[in-house]
Amino acid sequence: MRALWRWNLRETFNGGKQLGDEYVMYISLRKLHDFNQVVLRLHQCSSLESFITEAMSLIRRVIPYENGAFFSAEPLLQLYDCSYHLDVAEKLFKYYREYYQKHGIYRKMVFLRHSLPVAGQANEFLDFGDREENELRVGFLIANTMYYLAGVQLMHCGNVLADITIHRTQKQHDFDDGEMKLLKMLGEHMQYIFAKLREEKNAKLVDKDQQAEVSGQTMVPFTAREAEILLLLAQGLSNKEIGERLFISSETVKTHLKNLFAKTSARSRTELLSHSMKILSAK
Repeated sequence: MRALWRWNLRETFNGGKQLGDEYVMYISLRKLHDFNQVVLRLHQCSSLESFITEAMSLIRRVIPYENGAFFSAEPLLQLYDCSYHLDVAEKLFKYYREYYQKHGIYRKMVFLRHSLPVAGQANEFLDFGDREENELRVGFLIANTMYYLAGVQLMHCGNVLADITIHRTQKQHDFDDGEMKLLKMLGEHMQYIFAKLREEKNAKLVDKDQQAEVSGQTMVPFTAREAEILLLLAQGLSNKEIGERLFISSETVKTHLKNLFAKTSARSRTELLSHSMKILSAK
């Protein structure tokens, strides 16, 4: 059996047909069931960390893909980092992350553009120019069997908070119009969930600050991310280990540490922890 979906849009879908001014897309009841189950599972996520791993895995139930990566963004610092992957070899993932950071590819896309689609294919996000000679497309993506690319932007109040990029090999077909429509619909749910979980996490930290103020303590001058890094630093973790725990790169950890050193006037990690503890425990 097939379910009938209608859109008053001037676009066609594989497996669909035109009826007057409307375009009709057919989707199997099985696919519709899978879509609903994925949305329900995502809404059950209780933390950002669980959302990231669940989203990367569950998208496959609706739109099959070879491998993918999750990019986290921090608009105020203009940081964009490939922080999690699914089925990308560790060595390639490290190269993938370094390549994108070195060339500032997503930074240009995210922070220099005024609007981005919720979901789109490679040419909607990245300027490939001459597709046959473009370094990114030919020298990196295709060279590493990432022939077809599609992505979802997780945005809130006009700011990109994260991006999920999925790839297919040349042996597989490109993402068709029907799949992109499903990805866009899924992306709208993911935007809401991700922003909600992010706000809940920040609210918990703000609540702790307010409680400290009521009890007569000095407000903590650290951001939510800085507080997380300080906690992990106190546990003796290295930059790499902190990055793995928080799904960010070592370079992003270094940037936050640089800001922390400036805030506390510390000259070493030991001093940083000591000064931070004094601030946190100040009455």
